[in-house]
Amino acid sequence: GSARTLIFRINVPPDAEPGSHYLGLFVGQAPAAGTVGVGSRVGTLLFLHVAGEVREEATREDFFVSRQWYKRPPIELSLWLRNNGTIHIVPAGELVLQKGKRVIDRQSVNGRQRKILPGERWEESYKFDHLGWRDAGRIEAVVSLEYGLTHQPIVDRVEFWYLPTGLFLLIMIVSGAVALVSWRMILKKRGFNKTYFVALFF
Repeated sequence: GSARTLIFRINVPPDAEPGSHYLGLFVGQAPAAGTVGVGSRVGTLLFLHVAGEVREEATREDFFVSRQWYKRPPIELSLWLRNNGTIHIVPAGELVLQKGKRVIDRQSVNGRQRKILPGERWEESYKFDHLGWRDAGRIEAVVSLEYGLTHQPIVDRVEFWYLPTGLFLLIMIVSGAVALVSWRMILKKRGFNKTYFVALFF
């Protein structure tokens, strides 16, 4: 194969708005004159920034967990952002699962460095598989990221409960045993005899 460098010029219209613009550049090969053949072409996407006053503004449209109660991993979360500005942005940050001040797990946000074009909505999903018995209880997911040339922050959080099946059964058994013992003690103090107590259950 061979390579060739092409020089091209882009004429920006005088009324073009400042900010990010994108265009497609295609290069093709036509059949030689007087011959019949199949032409081919390749293309690429280019980003063009028109100088002037620009606006960097991104909003968190939604940050949510798929369920409020989990018995087992994976924990699934989703983050939606929208670019309301006039220039493309590349958000970056991390998503952290924590119980109190203890960090359970963390993942990077937009690790592939995807661009969000003006007016576009960006979505990303996350799965956390490494949760154990010591993580049982209320868990908080915190997302913190920055975007733009001025490193503007976006921070949000959501809560959910994680209670493994085995632990749930253990709590139910212990709670039932405690309730039974407490009831027997109450009946004993009130003077119920054993025969009447048994009759309550049959």
